[in-house]
Amino acid sequence: MKIKLRKSRSALGFVLLSCCCLFISGCFTVYHAPWVSALSEARYEDAEKILKDEQQSVGLAKLKHFSLCETYNFQKKYTEFFQCSDQLIEIFQYDGPLVPDYMVRNYSWDQEAAIYSWRAEALMDLGRFPEALVEAEKGYVISKSRSVDITSGGQVLAAGAYTMSLAFNGNKEKAFQVGEELEKIECRGFGQLVTAAEGQKHLYLAKLNMHYGNYAQSLKHAETAYRSIHNIGMAMTKLLMSGSNDWNLWEEIPSYYISAKTLYETGNISSAKSQYDDLLKIKQIQASGAIYWNILFDRGKIELAGGNTSAAIDFFTRAIEVIESQRSTIGSEASKIGFVGDKQQVYHALIKTMFESGRYAEAFSYTERAKARALVDMLASKKEFKGGNREDTATTMAMLQKMDAAEITSLVLKPGSTPEQEPKTRSISLQKKEIQEADPELASLVTVNPPEITELQQMLSPDETLIEYYGEGEELYAFVVTRNTIKGFSLKSKDIRSQVISFRQRIVNPPDTARGIVVKVKENSNRIVEQLDHDSNSLYRELIAPLAEEIKTENLTIVPHGILHYLPFNALATQNGYLIDKYNIRLLPSASVMKFLRNPQKERQGSLLAFGNPDLNNKDYDLPGAEEESKIITEMVTDAKLYTRGLATESKAKELTGQYRYIHFALHGTFDAERPLTSGLLLSPDSRNDGILTVAELYDLNMPADLVTLSACETALGKISNGDDVVGFTRGFLYAGASSIVSSLWQVDDRATSMLMQDFYGNLQKTDKRNALRQAQLHIKDTYNSHPFYWAAFQLTGAVQ
Repeated sequence: MKIKLRKSRSALGFVLLSCCCLFISGCFTVYHAPWVSALSEARYEDAEKILKDEQQSVGLAKLKHFSLCETYNFQKKYTEFFQCSDQLIEIFQYDGPLVPDYMVRNYSWDQEAAIYSWRAEALMDLGRFPEALVEAEKGYVISKSRSVDITSGGQVLAAGAYTMSLAFNGNKEKAFQVGEELEKIECRGFGQLVTAAEGQKHLYLAKLNMHYGNYAQSLKHAETAYRSIHNIGMAMTKLLMSGSNDWNLWEEIPSYYISAKTLYETGNISSAKSQYDDLLKIKQIQASGAIYWNILFDRGKIELAGGNTSAAIDFFTRAIEVIESQRSTIGSEASKIGFVGDKQQVYHALIKTMFESGRYAEAFSYTERAKARALVDMLASKKEFKGGNREDTATTMAMLQKMDAAEITSLVLKPGSTPEQEPKTRSISLQKKEIQEADPELASLVTVNPPEITELQQMLSPDETLIEYYGEGEELYAFVVTRNTIKGFSLKSKDIRSQVISFRQRIVNPPDTARGIVVKVKENSNRIVEQLDHDSNSLYRELIAPLAEEIKTENLTIVPHGILHYLPFNALATQNGYLIDKYNIRLLPSASVMKFLRNPQKERQGSLLAFGNPDLNNKDYDLPGAEEESKIITEMVTDAKLYTRGLATESKAKELTGQYRYIHFALHGTFDAERPLTSGLLLSPDSRNDGILTVAELYDLNMPADLVTLSACETALGKISNGDDVVGFTRGFLYAGASSIVSSLWQVDDRATSMLMQDFYGNLQKTDKRNALRQAQLHIKDTYNSHPFYWAAFQLTGAVQ
């Protein structure tokens, strides 16, 4: 299919609405109203100004209020759109639909259903899929409850938004059930309204099928959608006498892109390449961020398959520039194309290609950028970051709001033959620069900044070696970095994920004969440890042995990736013991975080603040060993404060954690891999807080502690995911001001942990944190129980001193 795209600007929603206005009014004069003319020519800012001025002077009738909401929606002014639509929904509930019921039965548009459907699509654009489903279902129910309209345009919109919301929430069966209902809708009516509704219907069906990889069906619907949308644009331009030929770009580009994407996925590479190149020739494509970077990514893969490595790298880097140009607004744009796309795949393709070309330093830089992008995406829903000892959070938060607003604006299509993207891009860059200068650490959470590799190298001490991993499955890479060198290694692994999961399962479920206190290592305990060592030695041979000749220091900093965040590196078995027997190990969420590790604070109100065994109103969750541990630790140091049971509240934690050098949490924790910002520490609830100190809340706390210790059950891991959950948790404490975090990788043994922590705090009086933890773990291994379950769970993240 060879399609020539026209320069066009509006959307089918306005086509249907305008036609509805025409027949409701009973005459053509409504088209000459200034706000209608502005909308018809996609001059949304002009239409908004006209309607807002009228709203302030005499108030708006429902139809005009509806159109004001529409201007916000098309400009992606989502805050204003949701406020406007909230008001309109109240009007509908109090005063009924925009037109009387008898007119709803005779005309094409049900505004109440449309508002809910638009809200759903806006939420999908923002990646807020559960909320989108709620709104879409409301619109769908309303649409089904109304009498059948004359063109079915409203039904198509409602059913389409609902089926896509279901798809993005993982309800495949229901999505296709509604999709079947959508396909059966007979688009009735007069003239081009039939064509408009038909085009929209097939565009939704193309998106649905592409979302689930049904590419043949997706291509069929995409071609039908394009023809309908193209024709209605030509017809409506003539009807409205705008003379600009400027209708429906938002629908033409997605339908044409879906066609090209399905051709690519079904192996018709030549045709896909041609259509991708057609799209890239249109400057307006830059205003469709998710479509734009996906095209560049696929074009890079096409070049790579053809052996043109240089061109492939160019396309991949351009795609990453688009991805990194914004914080979150191109994270989805799901309502346009039916899928989100995996931005991390672009980084992986570029890193692999650079790695195979021997460009290790560049590959290392993009590895850091990939990890930064993952963190930015995870935190994209947060609008405020008030944590740490920051003097003027109001100013930086205002900067963040301006940056988010600039990003939204950059995706809005403006009238004229060629949108001016460069001024929009400069506006975003300016806001980013302001945040970077005012608060570099905040900037690292909301933007991706290319790291200065030589700067990171100089942050390593001469006796330190950094090992950073990237990738998973059969494509796993490692970088060995010192102050003077960077070397890359391609690690051969059949399935590192299954190996790590199997190894962890063997550790956290030791045989009964390995349980209990073992003052001296017994024969049967040795045998059990040997069985475990076989697994851990296999991982050692894959992850550490290929790098061993380059590791010339006793101190190691390890930056994991993906599944490796869940691996206890200290328990990897060499020929002469475990890794902990040879190295002092600390972990970092990324090498770039070294720039933000704080020096220990000398002056504090108190030395140690401990929370032990909070009362969770369930005896099954009581941790008497944790309470005993906390009491013993606080007795070891002066100026210590302990809160247990009902006094160990979340409110106390938020109030006091900024006043002590060491913070100790001996309690339960929870990790939600699907929603990592809701993970947290379980404290006692009170009238002010629910008792869950969540990851999201950490970024709003001031906790300038030298050390935060999480001596808790499952503070790390329930369901094993991609590792971003662990990064979000540790990064939250670092942002709050903590220099270091000690946390566990599995539900730990109560008694062994109590002993380990007592040793650890005793060692802190004599040595640095990394060595203090190592010596405490070795003591448990050698005198309590040699099985790694008892000593290997804890790891240090952050600063060593």
